[in-house]
Amino acid sequence: MKTTKKPQPLEAVQIKKTIPGEKIKMTIILNDDQKREISQMIGDLQAHKSKYFLFDSFIKVDNDALNVAHALLNNDYKTFKKYKLKYTKHTAEKMRGIDSLSTYKKYSDVCKFLQHGGGICSKCYADKSISLYKAALLPTLIYNTLLLKYIDIDADQIPYINSKYFRFESFSDLQSSKHFKNLLTICKKNKCCLFTLWSKCGYKLTKYMEAEKILKLPNNLNIVFSEYYINKKTEINYLKQLQACLYPQQAITGNYKNALKCFVVYDDEKKRKESNLYQCKNSCINCLKCYKKSKNIIYIAEKIH
Repeated sequence: MKTTKKPQPLEAVQIKKTIPGEKIKMTIILNDDQKREISQMIGDLQAHKSKYFLFDSFIKVDNDALNVAHALLNNDYKTFKKYKLKYTKHTAEKMRGIDSLSTYKKYSDVCKFLQHGGGICSKCYADKSISLYKAALLPTLIYNTLLLKYIDIDADQIPYINSKYFRFESFSDLQSSKHFKNLLTICKKNKCCLFTLWSKCGYKLTKYMEAEKILKLPNNLNIVFSEYYINKKTEINYLKQLQACLYPQQAITGNYKNALKCFVVYDDEKKRKESNLYQCKNSCINCLKCYKKSKNIIYIAEKIH
């Protein structure tokens, strides 16, 4: 006797075809965990809105994010499509001159996992920036999380980026396989810009590629692997194997157009200098070693601020 498997709920966008001649309807299907998470974001936005109700510009981003959240929960793809991603122009010394697109670390499983057991996120470098610029920054980070994490974004939702170099994730890490896929869509729309993604995901990136049926990463995306633990340097063989998995077509020829690098963080300046690794100059636009391909520089050492 044959048994049929019970269909599992989809976690992304489902394209539902109707009768011939009718338009294709985009249906947003979320699981219960995703709905609960979005409801938590709505709570964060409402709390922020009540605190900064006198500031029209901040309230506008809150309202935009709330509209996106409700569109996701109410299967309103038409409204969801109306909203474009928002990127950040940095004024602090290190990132000045480099724009970035980021999400909210509170909802990243990677960040949450590495907050414990001596993980790098136990001394999160983004906390200071988020606390200093919370009024303007927090609603933008939640807004981008809602747009990037759950379903495919439309090309019209991606801004044209008039920058030569651009950073993904200044304040968080990847949220999901869908998030990773959406970042690749941004790269493809802005081919004249060189993007760099900072991530602690490692081989999880290859799982994301499998989940989203991604066969090739765009040539204008470089990946900087952020070390899991403080004062630790990942073995070079691990990086080489990871690079071959992420860029299999380049691995065949051995000619990598996209050089994987590793960002190592120290809590002591003496230890950092004794590591003999390339020392972070604390001024990205005047250095660009993380953004450009370099055979001689694989590890970059920074001190936790």
